Amino acid sequence: MTRFPVNYNNSTLAFHSQCLNLSFGMNERASNTPNRKRIILSLGPQFQRSSSLLAVALLILSSGISWTSMPVWYEDATVVDRSDLIVVGHLKENSIGYLAHPNTAAEDQILMGYSQQSGISNAAPYPLRWEHPAILVISEVIKGKSTNHEIPIIIGQGLDVVYGRDARDDEMEGFNPASRKDYPKNFVRLFEKQYSSMIWPDLPVVDDALKDYVWFLSRGGGAGTMGDTNALGVMCRQDIQPEAMKGYFEAYLSDHREEAVKAYADEHPEVAFRAQRWLDRLATTREWEGVKAIKDPQAKARAMATYMRETTAPKGAGMLYTELREEVPKLGADAVPELIEVLRAGMTNGEDLNLPVLILYGIGKPAAPAVPVLCELLQNPGKTAQYYICSALKSAEDPKAIPFVRPILKLPDMQAATEAAVALEAMGDKDSFDAIAALLPHLKPVRSSMDEMHLRELLKVLHSMDKERAAPIVKRYLDDPDMAESRDFLNPGN
Repeated sequence: MTRFPVNYNNSTLAFHSQCLNLSFGMNERASNTPNRKRIILSLGPQFQRSSSLLAVALLILSSGISWTSMPVWYEDATVVDRSDLIVVGHLKENSIGYLAHPNTAAEDQILMGYSQQSGISNAAPYPLRWEHPAILVISEVIKGKSTNHEIPIIIGQGLDVVYGRDARDDEMEGFNPASRKDYPKNFVRLFEKQYSSMIWPDLPVVDDALKDYVWFLSRGGGAGTMGDTNALGVMCRQDIQPEAMKGYFEAYLSDHREEAVKAYADEHPEVAFRAQRWLDRLATTREWEGVKAIKDPQAKARAMATYMRETTAPKGAGMLYTELREEVPKLGADAVPELIEVLRAGMTNGEDLNLPVLILYGIGKPAAPAVPVLCELLQNPGKTAQYYICSALKSAEDPKAIPFVRPILKLPDMQAATEAAVALEAMGDKDSFDAIAALLPHLKPVRSSMDEMHLRELLKVLHSMDKERAAPIVKRYLDDPDMAESRDFLNPGN
């Protein structure tokens, strides 16, 4: 999420007023949606190929799911630093609107197509993105400047605006009948959007939006604000905090931040854990900057290797996951011996070794010396995804791995089996043609399903292995009337 002093101009106020005038009466539809499906969507590196992203995106649409980006957790210091304006304030009563962002023509077409496939007649496309303009009444300014007592803001798509009772209240009462409350219709709460079927009912981020909270406002903080770059907004639960936390966040604005946060935490044990977490990460970040400054590539690889296992990583090293995946592959072959040692050490007790495996995938052919240990890991993966191991072997393109990868074709995990097929093709294994073709009958390639994605990958592999033998197989799928809408997507020639 990109966060961007604040200039409240007439165009901003006029835009906000227009949103309110056009949108009242639509709030209930947008915010009280108990029948909307909730899923968890984790787009990991397994979806790096554009075809995979397309399939997953279309699967979301076909399921009638209102989807936004998965929430990202930020340090308290980051929340303070990224905010253009931090205030204590509350929403003005009856000021909350609803603004739908227009879908693209392609999105509407997809929505309509799947409504028809689902047997829904007279269906109309619904907006996939929306936000809530509102008026925030300022009680106190903590960071930034504002001469206005009331300012327009955007409540972004990461937050749900809920009026009165909601399905969440029903869920909570299922666990605790004594918790029943009959909220008045003008009672406003804010919830963070959920991305999974709930094991425990979610609690509101804001219990009563008409009372004071600390608001961390950023320009561009909403879901787009129709191109108005001056619009301030909030996007996630961390952007709104209880008023009682004001002193804690003021410590981060001190000229001596580290000392101020330590002192506040010593006097307020309720924030000690989150303050210490930041302090640990701060120390780790300083150490990491030193590691990145090492000039000798082999010495740098040795230092970075300690960050790849839970047993050797410093506190807070998890925040460096993306940087490790970017920095270590730059060392190329110099990093491979250290990565091999990390794998062998972690294999002794079945550790999660997905990170070093994915780094080897990023290194590519120079990672060939790691193929033997990757093959061992493939046979006894423990907590490591066999899909990722196949990906690393694919990028290494070493034929010695062929006999170790072939058995993965027989796994019930079609994602791993498909990646194994792609890896075998990259290694030049034409003898696995029949075993790969045997996977096809196990697929039920409904349009935009994961099976359709796997089918496309497998047809491409067969086409690459032996174009003549693959031709009738490919033709059978392309000529199937049930696959009419998938022909262009499935055609290996495209």
